Order: sequence, then structure tokens, then C-alpha cells
Amino acid sequence: MELELIEMAQQEFADLTRDKCISYCTAEFQELNSYKIEKLLFFVAKDKKYRLAVSFGEKDGIWFAPFSAPFTSFIELQDYVELDYYWKFVQLLRKEAEKRSIACIDLLLPPDIYNNQGNAKTINSLLGNQFKLVYQEVNYSFNLADIDMESYRESIRHNARKNLSRALKSELCLIHCKTVHEKTTAYSIIKRNREENGYALAMSQNQVFDTGKIIDQDYFLVQNNSNVYIAAAIVFRIDRHCVQVVYWGDIRDEGQYRPINFLAYELIKYYKSCGYSVLDIGPSSKAGEPNFGLCEFKESIGCIVSSKYRYRCELNGKK
Repeated sequence: MELELIEMAQQEFADLTRDKCISYCTAEFQELNSYKIEKLLFFVAKDKKYRLAVSFGEKDGIWFAPFSAPFTSFIELQDYVELDYYWKFVQLLRKEAEKRSIACIDLLLPPDIYNNQGNAKTINSLLGNQFKLVYQEVNYSFNLADIDMESYRESIRHNARKNLSRALKSELCLIHCKTVHEKTTAYSIIKRNREENGYALAMSQNQVFDTGKIIDQDYFLVQNNSNVYIAAAIVFRIDRHCVQVVYWGDIRDEGQYRPINFLAYELIKYYKSCGYSVLDIGPSSKAGEPNFGLCEFKESIGCIVSSKYRYRCELNGKK
């Protein structure tokens, strides 16, 4: 039986892919953000069995995956999916897009920390079927399984070690937010940090809260010894192995306490104790352009660097 491409209804796709994908790929997450695009599309590849799945948001004649998330991936629907199926899936998607006069397919893949083998197969199948690399993001994370908290401070760079020592001597306190007021305060601190540095937040507070109905979240505040909140973080639990710091930041005037060094240290301890293997700190580049200062900071505190690739395929002679 030949592999065929099937377009599914949202609920059917949700039932089929539940517990098989990261939070950003669920049908529920796509629906939450569907107001940003013109149409939601859910595709699966099937022969005797369901093999692979993906969702797209269609806008201005382009299929985007993701259309409102840090990354996406093909969803494997069997315990093992051979490379041959990836190639056929990409070919079927291209053929379907061309039939619908779609101008372009745009994919942004996750860092390897989420899906190493799946990424390798996806990239090979994309490059083998006329997709082109648009750019590479640099992404930073902690491999929690490899970190020994007793030796962590000695393993990081000298300046980071000095800043962490200063933070620990300042009697800072990490608070795991429980109330709406505490969570609102955390968001406000992060928003202030972004404004002080000339950046905007991609999500409003209500959008973050709405996402929390689908993706489990943790909010944290850092309090100094004068009981003043000076830094905050919002973390999404992406799957049972990985958590992602979606936002964090401190108040500029309180930088002498080195609260972000403290926050990173405490988050490593907390999520390691929870049994997670990866703490994803996120990218330090935008459309491939690195923020060198941010890259240096994340490497100094012990992050490992990985790649996040964006691919595009121009169709129907359109660009």
C-alpha cells in the first residue's frame, strides 16, 4: 500500500497525535493561535499505519510551521519511522501545496536537544527535496543530566563564577509564584526589562496566561534581602524531558546583585530535582544574526550551544 497524504479535522488530528509530540505541535496549541493566520491545516501520512504528521498555518499563500511558536517538528506516529517515510512525506506535502497553488512552505525546526534523530531525518528529506536553508539560529541550553551541582560553580567561567558568588552572598531568594498577583508581578518585571533594553515582548500577559491553559508553566521571582522583587522568569514545560525559559529578566537598577546568574543557578537546581534532562534557555540570535553579548553570557554560565534551522521551499515559480 502506497503512502498517502490525508488532511484531517482538528479533533481527529488531536486524538491521533496526543502524547506523541511536544507542546508546541499539539492541535490545541495551533487552535489557540489560529487567529494569526487564515487557515489551519492538519496533515498525516498513512499506508497500512499512520507514520508522520504535521500542522501548518496558511497565510498570504504560504504554509508556515510554526506560525506562532519557537519551532515545530514532524510528529512520529510509530515507535520508529524510517528515513524513507520522511522523504515521501515531504514529497507528498510539496505535491499537495503545488496543487493548491501555494507559493512557499516554511519550516523552523527545533534544536537537536528536543529531537536529535528526527531532526537529522527531517533535514535530509528537506534538502533532498528542494528546500533551502534560510538561516541558522544559535540556541542555548543546560544538559541537566551532566551537571553536578557540587561542582557546577567551579565548572563555569571565572567572571560568571565571581558574579554567582556575589549573588549568593547577597541573600537573594527564589520564589515559585502561586498567585495571580505574583505571576502578574513576574510578567511586569520582564516587560520592564525588555522596555529598558529596547525590546518588545512577543506575548501579552493575557496571551501567556491563555497559553498556560495548554502548556504547563512556572513563574519565578527573585527577591533581595530588602524584600524587593528584582528579577523574574517564566518557564514552559515543553515535554516530560525539557523545559524552556520563555522569558526572563531583571530590573536594571538592581543589576549589582547579579540576579540572572542567581536565577540560572536556581533554575538548574530546581528542574534537575524535578527530573528534567534539559533546561532550554532559548536562542541568542534573530533571523541568524547573533547577539554576541548574550551568547557570551550564556556560554559563561555553562550553557551548551546547538542549532535551530529554518528552511523554505519556493513553489509554482513564485518567490
